[in-house]
Amino acid sequence: MTINIKTELLLVNLVIFMALAACDFEDEEDYSPEQGKMGLITARLSRQPGDGPENRTERFEVAGHFVRYEGLGTVEVAEIIGEDIPYDVELDTCSHALPDLLSSSQDPLELTRQVELIDVGNITVRFGSRKQLLPARNFPDLMNLITGVIYAGDETQGFSFNPSHRFELRTYGSGDVDPFVLVGRSPGDLSISSIGDVDPDMVESLMISQGEVLEVKWDSPEEDSAGEAIIEISWNMFDIPYHVECRVNDDGDFTVPGEITAMIPENPAGTDALISIIRVRTFRSVARGLDSVEFRFLIQETYSLGL
Repeated sequence: MTINIKTELLLVNLVIFMALAACDFEDEEDYSPEQGKMGLITARLSRQPGDGPENRTERFEVAGHFVRYEGLGTVEVAEIIGEDIPYDVELDTCSHALPDLLSSSQDPLELTRQVELIDVGNITVRFGSRKQLLPARNFPDLMNLITGVIYAGDETQGFSFNPSHRFELRTYGSGDVDPFVLVGRSPGDLSISSIGDVDPDMVESLMISQGEVLEVKWDSPEEDSAGEAIIEISWNMFDIPYHVECRVNDDGDFTVPGEITAMIPENPAGTDALISIIRVRTFRSVARGLDSVEFRFLIQETYSLGL
């Protein structure tokens, strides 16, 4: 069985070794260094560019991380395990352009000692009427960096995305954490209407100009109460990856300011820049033995940008 969750853990390795720059958050009570245990489960449907607009790739995977941490805030922990959401960006605004290579004064191995992945027993996930076991996996090659297990599954194990369906996640507990159940409704599927007046599904690469204002339009969600979405633009400059994140209301329309596209260099590192629109839904629960539990649904559409 080959699943991309191992790539995710290698990303954890990269993030750990690059570590984290100190962040200045508005709500210090929520983000101050602390100790505790948290659970973060992510179901992600991702559609990426392929060889032509008719050959886009699609992948659905579910990953669960249950973490014991010390000396870090919950946002930093989410960044370490590669599942961060830009909550420090105000709604309907964009972040500054940030290089993906961050630095820290902390020793990387010391940083990993502050994070331990814990076992919560068996986990089952039910989407609609189908119930699946979410397997626990460990990675011996990385045990010198970070200990514990990751729960991971994808289409090869029968997992599939069902839009606007009831879901149930159930854990059966361990010596550290009591059993718990988390239920909710998956979001409606995501369809992008236009990016800069062009249907992105009809072209191999969206051609834009530096400084161009990009109006992004997508289908409004079916839910009565709209959630959030993230629009991310990424590119390379001097072999260093950069990205900008816009945190927006999931209401079907957002305009990316021209000062963001002005920063994208022509033909960056011989590759196109990328734009991703990500629908986000977050469900929370409680469990004895964990300080917080979150289940996130992410539906991501990614397209190439050319200059």
